[in-house]
Amino acid sequence: MAESKGLEQLAKAQELYVTYHLSGIDEHDAEILHHLDLAMELGLSTDCEVMVHFTRGHIYLDRERLPEAEAELAKAIELNRQSRKKLSAHLLGQTWEHLNTLHGKQGDRDQKIRCLEEGIKQLQVDYDQREMDVKDALVRLHVLLGLNHEGLDNMQAHSIFQQALQIDPQHPLLHWSLGWFYCNKKDVPEFYDPRKAIEHWEQYLTLEKYDEDMKQKIKNNLEQLKKEVKAKEEPKKGFFKKLFG
Repeated sequence: MAESKGLEQLAKAQELYVTYHLSGIDEHDAEILHHLDLAMELGLSTDCEVMVHFTRGHIYLDRERLPEAEAELAKAIELNRQSRKKLSAHLLGQTWEHLNTLHGKQGDRDQKIRCLEEGIKQLQVDYDQREMDVKDALVRLHVLLGLNHEGLDNMQAHSIFQQALQIDPQHPLLHWSLGWFYCNKKDVPEFYDPRKAIEHWEQYLTLEKYDEDMKQKIKNNLEQLKKEVKAKEEPKKGFFKKLFG
C-alpha cells in the first residue's frame, strides 16, 4: 500500500515536471520536489527511485545548484545499474548529458570527457545496441565527446565522429556536427574540407524532420559555403582554360 501511495506522488511529480519544468516554467519546481520527497518517504521500487533522482538532478542543474545536481544524477546512475528494470536509453543518455553540462559549468573539461566515456561504456554493456533509442543515445554521447576534443585533439575528435557513423550513419545530429567540423578552418585546419561540409549538411537537411529553425540556418550556411567553393574554383578554371586553350 505504501509503495502504491509512493507511486501516486511520483506520478503527480512527473505530470508537473512534464507540464511545467520541461516547458521552461520553474515556478512549480518546489511543488515537484515536494511530491518527489513524499514518494521516497512512502516507498518506491529501485527503478522508480532512479526516476526521482533523475528528475531532482535535472531541476537542480537548471537552478544552478550544481553539487546537489551532481549527487542526484550520480545516484540515478548508480541505482540504474542495480535495477532489473533499466531507465530507457533516452533517459540514461540524458543523465550523462546533464553531467556533461554540469562539469562544463564547473569548467572541468577532463571530467566532461570521463563522464561521456563512461556513459558510452554503460550503454554498450547494459543495453541492446540494435535498438534505435540506444543508437540515438550513443550517437548523441559520441557527438558531445567529439565536440569536447574538437580544437584540442582533432584527430581524436575525427575518430569519435567516425565511430558514431558506424553506429548510425543516418543520424541528423551527427551530420550537423560533421558539417561544422569540416568547415571550421580556424579550430580544425588539418581537416578543413568545405566539400565534405556541404555533403554532410545536405544529408542533415534530408534527415532532420523537426528543427525547422536550425534547418534554415544550415541552408543559409550552405549557400554561403557553396559560394566560397565556387569562387575558389573559378580562378583555377580560368587558369586551365588559358593553359590548354
